[in-house]
Amino acid sequence: MYYKCLDCGHVFTEEETTPKSEYLTKLDNIPVYETRYACPACGGDYEEAHECEGCHDHFGEDELYDGKWCLNCLRDALDYDSFFEYATSNQSPFGYVDGIAEFVYGRIFNIDYHSLPSAGSYEFQRHMHEIYLREVAKDKLLFASDHTPGHRLLDDIKSWVLDDGTESDREDFAEWLTQRKER
Repeated sequence: MYYKCLDCGHVFTEEETTPKSEYLTKLDNIPVYETRYACPACGGDYEEAHECEGCHDHFGEDELYDGKWCLNCLRDALDYDSFFEYATSNQSPFGYVDGIAEFVYGRIFNIDYHSLPSAGSYEFQRHMHEIYLREVAKDKLLFASDHTPGHRLLDDIKSWVLDDGTESDREDFAEWLTQRKER
């Protein structure tokens, strides 16, 4: 089992913890101490650490999404294709129309996606998918590599899913990513 210091971030095993005695009080003129274990690097408090399935670094439980993915690994896993697959899956949180239609409306056309039709037809969604795929092709033509910083569309995708949303949105994507990996 691994632990992570809450003060300095050092990751260590239980065997590496350092006993630390703290004076509590005097009882019948005898000092009473409490022994607790602390981070071997700085003497701080620590919590159980969990391994990210992507980068294999260790994080506190509240730093992982779906208990498995750090934010950087979610960001690395999100590309044009994974976004398309996620946003058109049954598990996406987008509701009445798929996430591609919402993304095209909101980010490409800059129209409030709440004005989308309540039940998008097959033709409407197909058209939104075509627009998305054209925008992907244009974005790829402008940049040599999928991971080159500055992809307008790819940056928008990552921002829309991971930055503009809520913790719940990041959790949804992490759960989808876990299920995708298990398939």
